[in-house]
Amino acid sequence: MLGEPERDIEELMLPSAALYRGGSDRHNVGMSRGSYTYRDLIRDTLRAVGKPLTGEEIWRYASDRGYAGKVRSVGKTPWATIVAQIYVSIANDPQTPFMKVGRRPVRFFLTELASSISAEDLRKQALRPEESTQTRLRERDVHPLLVYFAYSQLGVHCKTIQHERSSKTSKSEWLHPDVVGLYMPVDNWETVTLELSREIGAPVARLYAFELKLEVNFGNLRESFFQAVSNASWANEGYLAALRFSADPEFEAELKRLSDAFGIGIIRLDAEDPDASEIVYRSRNRAELDWETINKLASLNPDFADFTRAVRDALKIHRISPADFDGVPSDADELVAVLISRHRSS
Repeated sequence: MLGEPERDIEELMLPSAALYRGGSDRHNVGMSRGSYTYRDLIRDTLRAVGKPLTGEEIWRYASDRGYAGKVRSVGKTPWATIVAQIYVSIANDPQTPFMKVGRRPVRFFLTELASSISAEDLRKQALRPEESTQTRLRERDVHPLLVYFAYSQLGVHCKTIQHERSSKTSKSEWLHPDVVGLYMPVDNWETVTLELSREIGAPVARLYAFELKLEVNFGNLRESFFQAVSNASWANEGYLAALRFSADPEFEAELKRLSDAFGIGIIRLDAEDPDASEIVYRSRNRAELDWETINKLASLNPDFADFTRAVRDALKIHRISPADFDGVPSDADELVAVLISRHRSS
């Protein structure tokens, strides 16, 4: 796991049907053991305010109205617990009282009140601007989101490369990718298949390089893109990932032109709905690795040296050891809680 979440959030991430036993107890389930639960707080706050709210807005309004003081157990990041409660309810309870409204930022509302607001007003509420999680995250905070996406969508095990650990003489930002990855689809291969692949020299692994930015626009497009090109020169595939890309049509055309010309893929990440993250343009696979650059990176950065050893060991035993790579959140709900916690502490 990526860090140790609060106990109430950690428990809440378990997709247990025991949380939803039906009957009158359904709306009284919460992470505290008092008579007033987080679910009560969420429901009462949304009823009182009468409009869709983000997790942080729910907590802020609940605090103003005195609901927060009724909850017996409050952790360090109650807004993250609120979001996690709602996501778990939506995922596991067919009769959930909650609904998602909009994206970027995601807001929540009560199904019982949905009919009281016109479709147009609901749409306007969904588009109401707010300083969202994505606007206050730091680049390093977003690494877990990229790790989650690479594993869930590409089957790639990732490792963060900490530039500050490199030799001081190296220009690390133009040499080291932010995150590197290994794809090795041999866990279920038969022994005879593995032996055959070795005999004919077919590669059983692909190495990835990811460059991560919070935002890419016309102002930093060329620098960001060619940093990704430089930092991925050694790998089979390279990607530039960001939370926000400019929606300007000319920008989008130039981004596609660069991707087509240099083979660097583009990933749009979504901090508030991780499963909505997407590959905009796929990278172009290079059959040959640049061993000189790999050797240089391994000599300059201990994280990259550890990565090369992890790849070597995986190829020897035909199995990837998760302990050699960054931990992957078990699902999007856990990741949202992690990101919100980091956002509040930034």
